[in-house]
Amino acid sequence: MTAPKPERRAVRLGRVGGAIGLVGAVAGLAWFTREPATAASHASQARPPQATAATVTGARKLRWKVGATRRYEVTSSSKLRVDAGALLDPSVKVPPQTLKVDIEGSYRLDVIAEQQEHAIVRAALTPRKIRIEVPGEPVVTDQGSLGARMRALLATPLVLRISRTGRIEGVRMPQGLTTEQNVALALKQIPAAMQVVFPSTAGMHRWEGIQQDVTGEFLAGYVVEGNAVTIEKRRYLAVASPQGRMTVGADLGVTPRSTLTIEVDDDGWARTSTAEERLDLTYGGPGVKERGGVNARHDGRLVVTWSETTAEGATDEGVVNWRELDEHPLSHVFPQDAGADDPRPLAELLRDLKAVSALKSEDERSRESAALLQAITERLLRDPGAARALLDLLLRPGELDPEEAGVLIGALGSSGTPASQEALGKIITNDALSTEMHVRAMTQLAFVKTPTEDALSAVRQTMGSTNDEERSTSRLILGAMARSMGTESGAGEVRTLIDQYEKASSLDEQLLLLSALGNTGSPDALPLILRALGSERPSMRLEAVRALRFMPPGVADTAIDRVLHLEESEEVRKGAVFALSFRDLVRHASIIGTVLSRDVSTTVRLAVVNLLGAAMDKYEPARAILTSVATADPDADIRSAAAAFLQSATPRRP
Repeated sequence: MTAPKPERRAVRLGRVGGAIGLVGAVAGLAWFTREPATAASHASQARPPQATAATVTGARKLRWKVGATRRYEVTSSSKLRVDAGALLDPSVKVPPQTLKVDIEGSYRLDVIAEQQEHAIVRAALTPRKIRIEVPGEPVVTDQGSLGARMRALLATPLVLRISRTGRIEGVRMPQGLTTEQNVALALKQIPAAMQVVFPSTAGMHRWEGIQQDVTGEFLAGYVVEGNAVTIEKRRYLAVASPQGRMTVGADLGVTPRSTLTIEVDDDGWARTSTAEERLDLTYGGPGVKERGGVNARHDGRLVVTWSETTAEGATDEGVVNWRELDEHPLSHVFPQDAGADDPRPLAELLRDLKAVSALKSEDERSRESAALLQAITERLLRDPGAARALLDLLLRPGELDPEEAGVLIGALGSSGTPASQEALGKIITNDALSTEMHVRAMTQLAFVKTPTEDALSAVRQTMGSTNDEERSTSRLILGAMARSMGTESGAGEVRTLIDQYEKASSLDEQLLLLSALGNTGSPDALPLILRALGSERPSMRLEAVRALRFMPPGVADTAIDRVLHLEESEEVRKGAVFALSFRDLVRHASIIGTVLSRDVSTTVRLAVVNLLGAAMDKYEPARAILTSVATADPDADIRSAAAAFLQSATPRRP
């Protein structure tokens, strides 16, 4: 066999790097598939992780010691399916292309220097397993020259500059890697998924901010619970591409379903990080739309787990001249710490918000917007009357662009005061404002701990809207608000949703209302959900079993087990595993064993393995079960997944 010519070999490597880069450019952090949901329902379904170590509080500072080393295990799996036939001549039939990238390895952080309030940290990935599948090219694995070259590129150390607040303020890399932008993007994903920036105000447990990662710019929601922070991408404003920033709009659409959960240790460093994501993209720009458009879907998973911390005297050896390397900023993932006592009056904060759009750098705009969101939220908490000033500004025609309005609406939701809820209610019911603003304001109410009558009234009113998006969102949000209110106080809202379900004229409307009733967690909705579980339609049974996730223990647990034992549809059984992720697994020990030993679907068994892997610190039998699966399951991928969880598991504390 004739060896490939050098130039052909270079093309192959370029395409392999392109596969990593395309996955990174489309999906940013390599996040795993979450069950399909709208932004509103997804936000209300998120399960806050239980505290097991430190507690995230205001004004928390990251602690470090020069010479300290932290080691982690990393597992990343990404799949990108692109149907780009419309880019070509309509007469040329090109099937959809699927790119796959799987990487496993160890990850090491060394504090090599200190600069005033910043730590200089060397970050290095040591790949153990690589598998890259690019259509039309040889599969790249650990073996062969291509695999060795890619492994060497991925092992290139980066240097991070991290502030006391935990924010990564810069990433430096060797000059040679700057020409391998695709690999550089892939390497930036890991520290981005481990970054925790502490809010400056104690008591801020929920907020929203406009920010960026390697995929682009998006609206993100944050929830702090105990020692963990959960982040959700809610809506994209723009995506990053080789051609630059592309604004989301009529020609470009992005639907994110993404969750990132980070647990921190006593010193403020990430202990575990689990990122899950599905992104759906559609493009129909000039010259493409008339040929059918381009569609892409990314599914991925990234898990980072701490293994040990030592103080073995790490130095900057091996990072040549890091002080002189080109800097490649990594956009922060959390709002900038604005300080608990921001001296600027509200009028000045609002003027500064208007000035953000004039900043040239997208990173600067994102960072300043997030800082202002937090500062304005703090002002609303101290002075509830400030909500009126924000409302006046939001109601003024042409005064704010969508990004500026998003910051103010996010601040109103993050503060959650009665005055802020009243302002959100008036935004929701103002017919002169856009659907986008109505939906943004309603989504904020899903996170309010104590909904007011003003807020509830506005959402109820919108349930009669002729706008499909507003009407659908209002139902989902009302369900979430009813759950926040509790069984007795939220009974009226649950009854309203039940009545609407009984009168629904279409299957889609029934499915949406089932999701809304699931958000309530109310026992009053349980008989209807159980009835839907007996439907002849698999889609109805799927939504019904998912709706059991928040229901009181007892009947709901029995129903979930019955689905896993008797249901014919693979998707419905997978939906039951999703519901289990919100339940006490001790109640379901028997059915978990049955599914792993008898279910013929590898998809369902893998879902259970993922469930156990995520619950190892909370569910005592998980390790033993995974140990058995890692050796006994007939499917190699399932055995590998179980083994990966066991290998990356946090050691048990004595």
